[in-house]
Amino acid sequence: MRVWSDQMTGTNKEDLIVAPNSYFTADFSIRPRNLPPPRAGLSCNSDGLPYPNMVIEVGYRESPRSLHGLAPFYLSPRTTIMIYLAIKIYPVRTHYPGRKPMVAMLYQRSGQTPNIPTRMISFGNAPLDNRVVNYFLGIGVNVTGVGILGAPPCNTPNIPTYQLQIPAAEIFNRTPFILPTINFDLICGKSKTEYLDLRINK
Repeated sequence: MRVWSDQMTGTNKEDLIVAPNSYFTADFSIRPRNLPPPRAGLSCNSDGLPYPNMVIEVGYRESPRSLHGLAPFYLSPRTTIMIYLAIKIYPVRTHYPGRKPMVAMLYQRSGQTPNIPTRMISFGNAPLDNRVVNYFLGIGVNVTGVGILGAPPCNTPNIPTYQLQIPAAEIFNRTPFILPTINFDLICGKSKTEYLDLRINK
């Protein structure tokens, strides 16, 4: 994972207070460089830093439902986190040799239901289990991407189906910004290697 703008900083494995006497260790967190200091008693951890505006969790052992269960904590009233992005990477499926499903779930504090993904995109080179799809459909999530009828393959950048568009006002919350949106490209390469490419499309 890399930070894709010189206006932001990224931190691996950062402890974040999410409730009284409770904290999570986020896989990756992103802050604008000129984020103002937190109010007294509302820092994200013992280092006295403000909360990041975006948190990313990548689950290998965790299920999509487990990653989903983190949203109410990361977007709780205690934090000022604006965006939670959960990525689930499955092991290779025995009935799809050399292939694995992957899924991205985007949560936004600004959404009408912050604890429900505003976007859920299957972007591996194998489809998601129907039980996963049906669970999220059942709570009102529009699941798109690989394995969903009519979706193109995810094998190159800049395919609209596999882009997460986030208003820059959320990434740069409480700081100046000049871009209207930031595009996240979700890519599974033809060589069966996968990666998450975070880029700003100017």
